[in-house]
Amino acid sequence: MPSRGDRFREAIIRYIASWGEDIEILREKPVGYRFVGTPRVLDIVLRHNGKYMGIEAKLQETAGTAYQKLSYALEDCIACPIPTIIVFAGSGIKDDMKTKLVLS
Repeated sequence: MPSRGDRFREAIIRYIASWGEDIEILREKPVGYRFVGTPRVLDIVLRHNGKYMGIEAKLQETAGTAYQKLSYALEDCIACPIPTIIVFAGSGIKDDMKTKLVLS
């Protein structure tokens, strides 16, 4: 059974596919390196007319490590060799982190 995070990623993919555009949607593709120097895998990579865009899909339903996970995701987006956004959801994300993500 897929995790909730996987279902969240698939919901984003279904939404993009519903646009009806000629956009290739790739799942879990290696793209460059993380800000700490390890290989990086993006949740979703979109390809259209020779251009690429990455999407990090982050679902956080409990407080736990949300702040750390989302801070790292933001740093990874900055270091990524293609334009990358974070799509986030969940009650475990505090308002200050939501603000930081939106303002970034």
